[in-house]
Amino acid sequence: MKLTHLAAAFALVLPVLAMADPVVSVNPASQGATAGGTVTVTVAIAGMKNVMDPANVQQILSAFDLDLTFDSTLLTLNSASFLAGGIMSAVSGDTCDGTGNCIFSAGATGGDISATLLSLESDATLQGMQAGLDAYDLFSLTFGVNGGDANTATQIGWTSVAGVSPILDGSSPGGVTSTLANVKYNGACIDIGNTGLCGGGTPPGVPEPASYALVLLALGGAGFVSRRRAQASRLV
Repeated sequence: MKLTHLAAAFALVLPVLAMADPVVSVNPASQGATAGGTVTVTVAIAGMKNVMDPANVQQILSAFDLDLTFDSTLLTLNSASFLAGGIMSAVSGDTCDGTGNCIFSAGATGGDISATLLSLESDATLQGMQAGLDAYDLFSLTFGVNGGDANTATQIGWTSVAGVSPILDGSSPGGVTSTLANVKYNGACIDIGNTGLCGGGTPPGVPEPASYALVLLALGGAGFVSRRRAQASRLV
């Protein structure tokens, strides 16, 4: 009987943690930079194990269209590319430059970056590479750091409407092309001059590990109080 309340608490909390929406993030979430230098960030997606197609097969990501924004007075997009051997490269070592197994392009206009990918690999190949993976990198961006104020922090964010995903899923094993819904976004902060303006820690929207412990502790405490009240009522 003593475990009933805690078991119920876990039953309520664990499905919530397991069914979190996919998250697209710019990593690292914060870093320092020097005027005249360069910074590189990686755009990644997590939570793909929770994305199922109508046939209840884990969705593969064979295409996407992402729109990012940055302050063009402080940063200049130098290059955009896949990481060597990354999942979105389709095959190990593929540069995805349009002559291999996938097509990738990214360009910036007025501080807006439009990045697109179309994988030409078969569904079976992509399913084999991405099945069971919850998170993987999409591509990397390298920026030149402009002069500007040496005590400035700038953001890399999203031009998409909040709560609406601009990520397009390609032909999944179930043969369905759709937009991944409810994708959340975490941007990045670049601290020009290493002044500490960006801070550190967990990106906005991503709970600290300690937060989960506090939730479980609170629920366990609630169960303890309920048991004490039940015992008191029986004594009365």
